Amino acid sequence: MSLPVDLVQRLEAALLGAFPDDDALDRLIRRVELQGWVLSRAALVTRVDKLIQVVDAHGRVRDLLDAALELAPGNVALSQAQPVILEQLDQAQAPPTRAVVHPAATSMPARSSAEAQALSEPVRRTPTAQDANSDRPDRRTASGSSPPLRLDAETYIGVQAIREIEAAANPPRLRVPLFHYGGVVPPSYFIGRAEELELAEQLVRSRQSFLLVGERRSGKTSFCEALIHGLMGRPENDVLVGKLNLESCQNLTVASFLGHTLLNLFGEIARQVFGCHYSTLLLAKSAAKERLSQDPAFVSLLDLHRFIIERIRAGQDTSDSLLPNEFIAFCAELLDLIATRGWRSCAMIYDEANHLAKDLSIDLLMNNMEALSSAMIVTVYAASPVMAASFGALSAYLPRRVPIGPFKSHIEMRQLLARYYHNDPNRLSDLPITNDAQELTWKISKGTPFRIQCIFAFAFGHARQQEAHLITTEHISQALADLRQELPQYFNSL
Repeated sequence: MSLPVDLVQRLEAALLGAFPDDDALDRLIRRVELQGWVLSRAALVTRVDKLIQVVDAHGRVRDLLDAALELAPGNVALSQAQPVILEQLDQAQAPPTRAVVHPAATSMPARSSAEAQALSEPVRRTPTAQDANSDRPDRRTASGSSPPLRLDAETYIGVQAIREIEAAANPPRLRVPLFHYGGVVPPSYFIGRAEELELAEQLVRSRQSFLLVGERRSGKTSFCEALIHGLMGRPENDVLVGKLNLESCQNLTVASFLGHTLLNLFGEIARQVFGCHYSTLLLAKSAAKERLSQDPAFVSLLDLHRFIIERIRAGQDTSDSLLPNEFIAFCAELLDLIATRGWRSCAMIYDEANHLAKDLSIDLLMNNMEALSSAMIVTVYAASPVMAASFGALSAYLPRRVPIGPFKSHIEMRQLLARYYHNDPNRLSDLPITNDAQELTWKISKGTPFRIQCIFAFAFGHARQQEAHLITTEHISQALADLRQELPQYFNSL
């Protein structure tokens, strides 16, 4: 449905008042699980407007209102807007009223005597709970009300049959799940690759570096996030894990690569060990800094961070760059510092290794792998098969590879749909899709999660627009036609 313009404007004003900055709005977006759908680098008004458009298009206005009131329970504008908007939603979803025609206004055909007798007899109907309790003094309490009904088997079966018939005649309107085909899949939505994740965790815990190899859009970044979540989420975990996106590092050299690694480690130590943001290390004063000022370990971290920042800046202005032996010494100090808090080792995941310049990659990585290995830092590089092939000279440092491919079976594809549609990956019995549509999706996507999410997202959009209650092969074919226009590099070859 589409909310009227006046209600959109009212909801927009209420949200802007309740969530007046980007941080507050980000919390709301995360609560309704819309990361990747709402622009992160735009004016606040633009982001709120996009948020309303998305939830309205996908039938999730109620979810947005519930989440907003959870985060801002005392906001008057939101509290006043909620009942008005919900009333509008209820009216839009109510079934159309049937016209009542008076019997006198219709001309009835003549009936036979048998038909007339049949019509004069009382209509038999399935007994209800009210029938079972009526005219039975023994079923009445002192106050005159009836106790909870205990239906006999025949009555129970009759009531259940009526409910099933009504449910079949009025199936719920198809809802469009918010698939993560445009960005990183959160760990809670990550499906499949269980064996690969287990192997990757074992390698990190045993301090073995490795290559994570997969084609573009195979889910390497999402896999990395799931790996970090799995490692850091264990109660007995003693491995501090950081992730550096090499795509964001411009003009990488040996020195700048090591510098980026050090600063990323500082950020993870600040967050995971001391419970503050990396910005706390940079600000002259802050509440977190004041709170931690009596902690000797945090004071040592501040001093070391200040020294390294000055050292890196000095290297940028002169030829005296950060040297591998300095990096090793700095890492040793950091490891000693966090060891007092129960952390045994550090691991660094380098995502988007494809963005390393090919003529620089081997020399750069050879020097850095030696430094990282000597510093006792476990490293994981996420790269394409082509880039991974050029890492052959580094086999002494990266002897293991963890390949990421498509889903291994239809079950994982169905679990993905169940996770998004029912919020339960194990609820596979009542998915709103025909078997033929599942087969066609599997064939077209070749089991690739990214393609599966794209196909499902577009197919659900077509089905809802047509007021269908199931995804059919027709919707899958329509989705493929759209995707060949929207994402030709991934779908034109299919």
